[in-house]
Amino acid sequence: MNTAEYLPSNNLFILIAILLIAVGALAWFMRKRSNRHPMDTPRGHQIEEQRREEALRARENVIDKPPTR
Repeated sequence: MNTAEYLPSNNLFILIAILLIAVGALAWFMRKRSNRHPMDTPRGHQIEEQRREEALRARENVIDKPPTR
């Protein structure tokens, strides 16, 4: 195998290896609960639902005012 055949295949192998390592590192990092977004927990979903209900109630309590000039 000469250099013209070796370098492209070597570069491709290194690229694929680095991508696999990066995906593995990301999976290992996200495995820990403290590294996730706080709203992705059951408590976060409850808080989001409460905010949504409060916003709907606030919209219902708004009195329509005529436009002013």
